[in-house]
Formats: sequence, structure tokens, C-alpha cells
Amino acid sequence: MSDLIIRKERQEEAREVEELVRDAFWDKYMPGCSEHLLTHKMRTSSIFIPELSFVAEKENKIVGMICYTKGKIETANGQMDVLSFGPVAVLPVEQGKGIGSQLINHSLNLVKKTKAKAVVIYGDFDYYKRFGFEHAESYGLKTSEGFFDALLVLKLDEKTERLDGVFVDEDLFNLPSEEVKAFDASFPKRQKHKLPTQIFDGPLD
Repeated sequence: MSDLIIRKERQEEAREVEELVRDAFWDKYMPGCSEHLLTHKMRTSSIFIPELSFVAEKENKIVGMICYTKGKIETANGQMDVLSFGPVAVLPVEQGKGIGSQLINHSLNLVKKTKAKAVVIYGDFDYYKRFGFEHAESYGLKTSEGFFDALLVLKLDEKTERLDGVFVDEDLFNLPSEEVKAFDASFPKRQKHKLPTQIFDGPLD
């Protein structure tokens, strides 16, 4: 897509990006969504990495975004620092055009030049395997609740053969429903729907 520009997010674009994230995730995993609040809170979090916060711009309009956070693995020998990304969002009318893939590839090319040992995410393996991600279980990495199919790893350091340990879920990602509701009220009102494809339950009001 030759008319697509990928660049760093600007501070004054924060609300526009949050609106994009809301549109991209609305009714996808639950009635409504919480990813726009997560994006909002990330920016003031100590684990946020602003230099790895990118937007995709098309015809002077932001159509996609990706952001990264610091992550950690608790191992028998101590803590291992890793990176994680998400949300990755593309406007619904622009989905299916490879914009998300371009954002991921662009950012991963930069991440691979750092000293990070791995990128750890939660996601759909059938989608993320194209970027080199593998099931975390194959490296001995699990969540606090055990091995989880959606936990994926992209190993960046060839010397790192194993990642035995527990991927730490940061408190930032725990969003109380009342906080989500209060934040969402600052956006234009939108109807929520329960769909059979959703994996989480949630209120419709």
C-alpha cells in the first residue's frame, strides 16, 4: 500500500487514536470494548514505550496504530525483561488491507535491533505465526494459571533457548467494568451488542 505512511504517534493525536481503537474493537470480544481505556492508561504507565508507539496514516487520516510495553518473566534465576505489544488496531473500513501487518512488521524490524530477548503477546497463533511467533509453551513459558495457547513468543536472541518461567500480567491490564463505563461515557454514545463470537461477557448498558 504505497500511500500508507507509518510514523510515531504525536502527543496531540492521543484522543483520535483512542477513538480509532474504540471503533476497531467495538463488540469484538465483548459488548462494547475496553481497549480504548487501556490505550489511554498506557501512556501514563511506567511500562509504556513511547518510541515504539506508531500510527498508520492514509490520506492525512490515522487508520491504524500499535504500541509497545515492557514485560517481564519471573524465572528460577530471577527476572527476565521482554517486550510486548498491543493493542494493534485498524479502522473497520480499512481492515483486511494489510495495514495491521505493516504496523507489526515495521515495529518488529526496529525491536529486532534492540537488546530485547523476546516479544511476548496474547494472540491468535494462526495470525501471528506469519511474523515468527511460536506457542510460549514450547519455550517453557506460562501464565500464572499455567500454559495457555494464546500466549505467544517471538524469540529475538538466538542464544536464548528457553524462557522457563511465568509471564507477569501487569495490573494495568485489569480494567474494572465501572472504570471502562465511566471512560466510555466521554465518547459518543454507541449501542452494545451480545454476539456469539464474543469470548467475554459484559453489560449492555
